[in-house]
Amino acid sequence: SHTVNTVDAFDTYRLYHAGGEYSFDGTMHSFKTEHDTLQVRQPDGTMRAEPIRLRRSVHGPVVRSTDSTALAVRTPVLNRHGALRQWRDIGLAKDLSEFESATRRLQVSMFTTSYADQSGHIYYLFGGQVPDRSTGDFTFWQRALPGDTSSVLWSDAYGCEALPRVVDPASGFLQNSNSPPWFSTLPSPLKRANYPEYLALDRLRLREQRGLQMLRADTSIRLSELVDMRYSNHLLLADRVLGGSSAGRSRGGGHPYPK
Repeated sequence: SHTVNTVDAFDTYRLYHAGGEYSFDGTMHSFKTEHDTLQVRQPDGTMRAEPIRLRRSVHGPVVRSTDSTALAVRTPVLNRHGALRQWRDIGLAKDLSEFESATRRLQVSMFTTSYADQSGHIYYLFGGQVPDRSTGDFTFWQRALPGDTSSVLWSDAYGCEALPRVVDPASGFLQNSNSPPWFSTLPSPLKRANYPEYLALDRLRLREQRGLQMLRADTSIRLSELVDMRYSNHLLLADRVLGGSSAGRSRGGGHPYPK
């Protein structure tokens, strides 16, 4: 299964340009210009050819421009086109080894991947195409970066072995509700300090806290019980706001994540 993760695979750079050139590391560079044509469907079903001009800097394609500034986007996604083949091979995998071999390609730009098989193996990968950046935390890379210096320009992306990954943890379970990899299971074998700060946020929303709460409250969960948990309408927020009602002391009580 896939759940959406917080992988940041795109960076935006602000360029300063004049006369068809932009400033980079103290010198002026020419944009690379290409011309292409888009076929645009009209209301009557006919197609209209619309010419477009594509400009690129050393960062990547320019997506917006004014008379003096431009925004260029850099991402490893543009160079990886094997997502459909990877998903096909994931679906055809007969065991954990074949499954890992398919996911290792990292052709899919994002997503947490969770796996379980009839042999009892479970597997978690915080997947995606993550640039190998030199500095900064997650927030730093969310803004438009200076495009006139190579100090924040990365050249490669992480391989699968560098991403957070868990196989058959001692806890016996894996979970994810769009949460950071550090909480894929508890106790977590992943150490936050072993990964760059920009990889993922370090926060856990109430939905993920509630999921962990229910899973940790019972060391032996039958399938029917798991289905009941899935459709639980118990709100952890109500426990916090009401100061611990009788509902908060029912099955799944307790707070797995320190405030």
